[in-house]
Amino acid sequence: MIQRINVKCLTCGTISTLRIDIGHSKEQKHVFNCSGCGEEIEIKLDLSNPPNVGFDLVNNCECCEEEGIIENLSSENQIPESYRHDPFFSPGIFAAQQLFAEMKEKGVTLDRKEYERGVSEAERILRLDDEWPKIKRAWSQFNKNNITLADNISKQNSIQYPESAAGALHWIYDFCARTLCNGRIQLLIDAKEKIYEIAEKYEEEFDKYLVYHSSNVKNRIRKYYSIFERFFDAYSEYSQLFISYKLNRPFIKSALSSYDFAKTRDFYGFAFEVLGSGAVTFAAIQNIEAGIEYDTFATKDFTLDNYLQIDKVNRIKCFERIPEFINIYSEYNVSIRNGSHHATFEYDPTKKIISYQPKKDPQKIYTIDYFDYINGCVELLFSCSSMVCIDILLFILAMKKQKSKKSRHS
Repeated sequence: MIQRINVKCLTCGTISTLRIDIGHSKEQKHVFNCSGCGEEIEIKLDLSNPPNVGFDLVNNCECCEEEGIIENLSSENQIPESYRHDPFFSPGIFAAQQLFAEMKEKGVTLDRKEYERGVSEAERILRLDDEWPKIKRAWSQFNKNNITLADNISKQNSIQYPESAAGALHWIYDFCARTLCNGRIQLLIDAKEKIYEIAEKYEEEFDKYLVYHSSNVKNRIRKYYSIFERFFDAYSEYSQLFISYKLNRPFIKSALSSYDFAKTRDFYGFAFEVLGSGAVTFAAIQNIEAGIEYDTFATKDFTLDNYLQIDKVNRIKCFERIPEFINIYSEYNVSIRNGSHHATFEYDPTKKIISYQPKKDPQKIYTIDYFDYINGCVELLFSCSSMVCIDILLFILAMKKQKSKKSRHS
């Protein structure tokens, strides 16, 4: 559905006719630049009471009767630059045409039951922003070690989210796995299969590692929580590309419909740091795969304690030889991290370009356009999702083994 509204820029008086593609979220935000003066205009849609649509003119605009320059906006569908001002463009139809063209090229057909099943599954993986406020409460209590309360919150939501009936950890795992569907779920599948292979071959040492892992994993799960919190706080920015990945549909570089750089500027650096901390999981497992103890490395006298002291950018080098692990770290750019983390980012709203200085060479200027930056942030979210699932999987496995051990001794 397309919703139209005319707004006037309070800075220069330029009138824009907004054609807004209504998405699945209960709230939809857009920050774009006035075609006249370049100043930011921000609007917010309240979609919590369909079919009614509430408008909040947040910044630098007011409603008006006159028609103006067409601005096509969408939080879930990509809009090519050439269609940005097209008065008849439909983002939803354009996305469907792309998808059907790809299916035709591949010779893929769907019967009615397959289509209905696909629609049902799409709903489950698209409405994660609606689910987040609910799972957030359970995850927060888990972080505080209020496990019983976290599980009770989860079970209260079991009718709508059946996975939550098994408790908070299982719900968190399922939620994170669904963030990877469909476009990036293979990252998790491949890493899990490799871990199972190593666990079976080196069972004794792997069991020792599980004891170590379970002693500190809750702190990492707490850190990953903060990544998801930041992501969903600015969901209208990330959903522009996030949804395309989730539906595994043809990906095109396009004009975005929101450019709220203030809300996204530090995400990359923060996610990089948390992901770097989580690399210890793969570092220890690759030691086991190499036939040595989990807390020692090939380098003489270099231990896991030493490993935890090195720069996070270097922590992934020890498992570069294992594609199932390193693929999760494919988006791990230290230069962008430095710009984001050390606040050297400068954003040009007219060109949609971010410039930044690398830490080691402050005289050098790097650039990245906002589209590619958001894409990198979404990829980091996928990486974090994979690592949350892997850490939870190992934690649950450790608890099962501990329970089995107790039952044998009783």
